[in-house]
Amino acid sequence: MNFDGKITAAAILAVLVLALALGILWLISANQLHPTKTATLRMPDGTIVAAEVADTPALREKGLMLRESLCEACGMLFVFQEPARHPFWMKNTLIPLELIYMNESFGVVEIAQLQPCKNDPCNSYLPVQAATYVLEVNEGFAGRHNISVGSKLLS
Repeated sequence: MNFDGKITAAAILAVLVLALALGILWLISANQLHPTKTATLRMPDGTIVAAEVADTPALREKGLMLRESLCEACGMLFVFQEPARHPFWMKNTLIPLELIYMNESFGVVEIAQLQPCKNDPCNSYLPVQAATYVLEVNEGFAGRHNISVGSKLLS
């Protein structure tokens, strides 16, 4: 008896089904790592920033990793359940960023400039002040848009 044709067809079908299943799983997991929500924040000078919302542990961990650029009116808003000194790192982050730490009413409590990490492992930046929200924007953004500690951003 010759089963070569049947085994080959069954093997090809199994590989195709497995590839399809893996592709679907990849799409689902990739979609969970990309923010789908956006928030708009008004800066003290009137500039409106469209910020991707990172409100899950996976989204907060990925942040702006592997982005080669960020438009001037773009950012990422990290949302935490409660105020704390939330550490940030720049692993796989390619652009210098400014972090604007805010309290629960979007009042600025701290501003930090972080450079891309070139070491492995990357060091974390631990803020001095507790914050509920952190807005990541391009380095120098706060100075260009009149933001300082005590400013209030409107959501």
